[in-house]
Amino acid sequence: MYDSFLYIDPGSMSAFAAMIIGALAGAAMYIKIKWQSLKFRNKINK
Repeated sequence: MYDSFLYIDPGSMSAFAAMIIGALAGAAMYIKIKWQSLKFRNKINK
């Protein structure tokens, strides 16, 4: 009954890879923006 859920076709692997790469790129940009705002905030306080 559940055997059909275990099959992963070759095309879905590229979709998973694209999702992982996109998530990593998004997380990197988020960290970059937050890091720059923290550096800028520290310069104002000094």
